Amino acid sequence: MRYLIDTHVLICALTDSRKLTKDVRALLTDRSNDILVSMASILEIAIKMSVGKLELRGGISVRDIENAASDIGFEMIDIGSGDCSALVSLPFARGHKDPFDRLLVSQAIERGITLVSIDRRLVCYATHGLRLYGR
Repeated sequence: MRYLIDTHVLICALTDSRKLTKDVRALLTDRSNDILVSMASILEIAIKMSVGKLELRGGISVRDIENAASDIGFEMIDIGSGDCSALVSLPFARGHKDPFDRLLVSQAIERGITLVSIDRRLVCYATHGLRLYGR
């Protein structure tokens, strides 16, 4: 199976996997799964670090995160024009307007990939074709 992980899951997988459920940890470590990380997540991390909303222990840099994800077998995916086109027609979920989550949702829908997230508000995108895996 192919899974796209959201930014929160990525950070927890690389820094403190105990914050993830047992099922999500098992999914991430199952070598038969392809675990994908969007450049949107790397961009989100970089922006949050630059404005002081995210600080990672040990002075971990954005490049360190990208390298660590690759080292454990996660595959980086770019943001394509099809992903952006899907984003244009994606409605805003009630009470949820995070642009990075919306981009990840559009990527998952556009590419037919299951999104791994603990954000329950994303469930509303199931009516638009999102397959969601989380708690």
